[in-house]
Amino acid sequence: MIKNERQFQITSKKLNEFKKAIQIVSEKQDVDLDLKEIQLAAMQAQIEVLEAEVQEYLSLKNKELNSITADNILDLPQLLIKARISKGWSQHDLAQRLKIKEQQIQRYEQYNYETAAWLRIVRIANELEIEFKPIKAKIDETLFDIPQGLSSEKISSAQAKLSSRRTLFAINN
Repeated sequence: MIKNERQFQITSKKLNEFKKAIQIVSEKQDVDLDLKEIQLAAMQAQIEVLEAEVQEYLSLKNKELNSITADNILDLPQLLIKARISKGWSQHDLAQRLKIKEQQIQRYEQYNYETAAWLRIVRIANELEIEFKPIKAKIDETLFDIPQGLSSEKISSAQAKLSSRRTLFAINN
């Protein structure tokens, strides 16, 4: 993932170098054809990876993405970085808003926020105006056998009563 303008410039340069290398290898005549095919395939695969990273960075920078998602909590660091880029903020801009040094944001992003305290991550997410929809945690999915004679209608009725009371027990005053 490209995290800043400097990395974007380096990645773009490497992408051009790979494209030139493909052209050079393609034109070579005195190379084993199998080896040439393997080299070309490897370089093409690398080009595809770099092009995807460049395209993602440009889409974020040009505000072409209206929503960024994370499939799990481990994706939160990339979500924070993508949100910063999509707001058009540099690491310096975010640091100023948080009243911390730019180098701190650089370190956080370099190590994917591994060194950041949870409260700092929350503060950064708030500053970036990231809206978290309800977060669901699947703790354990315990399945029970339904006893004979207990129908789905009875279960639904019991669930409705519990839901309306918001407790397992009736409270009598």
